[in-house]
Amino acid sequence: MRAHLFGTYIKRIITKKGLRIAGLQFQSKELQQVRRTSGKTPIVGRVNNHDLGSASVWTEEGWIEVP
Repeated sequence: MRAHLFGTYIKRIITKKGLRIAGLQFQSKELQQVRRTSGKTPIVGRVNNHDLGSASVWTEEGWIEVP
C-alpha cells in the first residue's frame, strides 16, 4: 500500500517479458492482461526504492501489485 502512495513514479510500456524497472523484470498474469488491453501505450506505476520486491501498476480497475 505504501508503494501505491509514496513510491517513485514511473511510466513504462509492458512487454512480453513484463515491466522493467531498475534493471529488474516484474511479471504476473494480471500484468499480461493489462498488456493485452493497453498495447504499446505506456502505463503508470510506482516502485518503492527501498524495497524492490514488487511494483504497483495503475489499471482501469485500480492498483495491482506485481511481484
